[in-house]
Amino acid sequence: MGDLEAHKKICPLRLYKCHEVGCEEFQGDHKGYTEHIVSKHFDKIVPAIELMRMKELFTRAGKITGFYVQGGQHVIEGTFRMEDGQVYINTHDEVGPAGWKGEVDKKELTIKLIKTYHGAHSIVYKGKFDKAMTKLTGKWSFGNYGYNDGGEGFELNFIVEN
Repeated sequence: MGDLEAHKKICPLRLYKCHEVGCEEFQGDHKGYTEHIVSKHFDKIVPAIELMRMKELFTRAGKITGFYVQGGQHVIEGTFRMEDGQVYINTHDEVGPAGWKGEVDKKELTIKLIKTYHGAHSIVYKGKFDKAMTKLTGKWSFGNYGYNDGGEGFELNFIVEN
């Protein structure tokens, strides 16, 4: 009881009110509040949980591993971060360091990544994520030459770091 404000947040005798617009019918304890929300506002619970899950899915960071195919298989390693579906990747391969950038289509789980070496020499990677968004597979091509050269496959694995 030394900190009244902190106690008010966790007190088992705390009274809850429903804050849903147009619903002022409930006031009661935690158990009653939970029952009220589920029985009266269930249609809003699932979308809210899905929104939280999607935000978490599209905002994370970690390591990236994988390969691209061009006359054989070439290793890709680096780091990534996603901020609300914007993807930023830093890698280093036999050509040198590269920056990648793209935005996930959140409905289709597809992405078009632009990979750039030293501000030039763009390569376009188009692919689709698995449902867990841990693996991206697709095709790549040279993006700044005006024709679709390459078209071979790639795979990127997103390893989230806690």
